Amino acid sequence: MPVRVFVSSEMRTDTDRRRRQTAISEISRLGHTPVYFEGQPSRALEPGEDPLSRCGTLVRRSDILVAIIDDAVSPAMAAELEEAEKRFGRQRISYYFTRGGARDPTAAALWNRAKATHVLVEFGSDSELTNEIGKSIGSYVEDAVSQASAGPKVAFDEVRSLLPGHYSWEAFPLSKGTRLVVTCESQAKFYARLMKREAYVRFRRSGGATGMPFGSDGVAFTDEIVADRDDECYVAVKAGLFNNGLTLVRIRAVEYRKHR
Repeated sequence: MPVRVFVSSEMRTDTDRRRRQTAISEISRLGHTPVYFEGQPSRALEPGEDPLSRCGTLVRRSDILVAIIDDAVSPAMAAELEEAEKRFGRQRISYYFTRGGARDPTAAALWNRAKATHVLVEFGSDSELTNEIGKSIGSYVEDAVSQASAGPKVAFDEVRSLLPGHYSWEAFPLSKGTRLVVTCESQAKFYARLMKREAYVRFRRSGGATGMPFGSDGVAFTDEIVADRDDECYVAVKAGLFNNGLTLVRIRAVEYRKHR
């Protein structure tokens, strides 16, 4: 069962970058998908998006996160770890600390915080690091397979606050055979649409105006997509133009996976 693994680490020194690339290569060798900022294709950021929030989006699209910590933890890395905890909880985060090195206050604080909830791993070489990463991913996959994979799983459940006429979107990675059911609810007028990647690309290129109004202009909207291949789909929601104040729209996505 391939999984998406977000790689969080520093990139300040040659050693940092070498370790990071070692982890990325090992994840690929094991048949999984490494997710990391510099591996993204050259493309424009979404409106209102900056590199830090883009990393948050990548974390939310991943299944697990591996954190490689040497002597410091940058604000960007701390934000990635915080997003992972909010998105899928501490049980899907694995920490790897270098052995014997000095840690500044940020790295020491992370060590002290993480040791209360994790079995922490220290490594002294690249081979030790790759071995530990392989064990962590294998443990996660084993747990995931042992669960009832055909049963429903809540993939997303958040409330978005939208100004009149403004819209928001969320992406969902899908494995082949997965059925995703998305429900949007609000007490005010809104529109919604669930799209596969190709349709969403056209939607974005049109500035979000394609087929407007789209979806529902009521207080509830439900649609579903069955993935015919590994891909992504997107849900977009837009507040009514003449709504008063902020429109609160709850987006809930439930996955139904086929038996493997």
